[in-house]
Amino acid sequence: MTPNTTYYYRAYFEKDGAYEYGNTKTFTMKPADDGIDVPTAGELVDMGGRVKWASCNWDASSPEQTGVLCGWGDPTGTVKYQGIIDTYDFYVPAPGCYEYYAGVNPPKEISGTELDIAYVKSQGRLRMPTRKEMDDLVEDCLVKTVLYNNVEGLLFIAPNGNKLFFPLCGRRIGSTVLTNGLSVYWTGTFEQYSYGNLLVYGLGETGGEPGPTDGMDCCLGGAIRPVSDK
Repeated sequence: MTPNTTYYYRAYFEKDGAYEYGNTKTFTMKPADDGIDVPTAGELVDMGGRVKWASCNWDASSPEQTGVLCGWGDPTGTVKYQGIIDTYDFYVPAPGCYEYYAGVNPPKEISGTELDIAYVKSQGRLRMPTRKEMDDLVEDCLVKTVLYNNVEGLLFIAPNGNKLFFPLCGRRIGSTVLTNGLSVYWTGTFEQYSYGNLLVYGLGETGGEPGPTDGMDCCLGGAIRPVSDK
């Protein structure tokens, strides 16, 4: 039987070529979780690296929830300034947006600073991961595409056996959340390119592999998976 599927059935009997039918009843299979056992909200998970990872996204109450999709360098999580939007690909020139986020001369690293929403809102208990910390997580773990509580995402399995689930949450453009294609997870590390874009971590659709993705502007709404120093 297929997970998360409703089935209909009814009893019947036959006598002398005539059929009598009972009432139609239903049951629904539970969503597949692929046998996943991941920590619940509020826990910090040791994946073997230099930091511990939150078990769910910032502002989420369970591992499968998206949480806040905020701009890079927005400690409030509410700024949705877009600047000039191209009608074809929603491109926004980054220099026109930085003043509303991390400033016109953004720092190289905002993890653990007053521009880091996780750091500010948790009063210093948590922070955004750095690019190096996200690199280490991806490189050190086995990564599988799974369905957890009926939400697609990537399961990270550390060498010590601990697990994290990252939902494929898409990205926000203005007030619109796009759930097809790339899912953006911010790191606190800034990378300057010719068009002033940011280097972020992207999680693809089913079958996609996590990896650094350039061409993202600070005004794009991305998820944050916080970390804590050991």
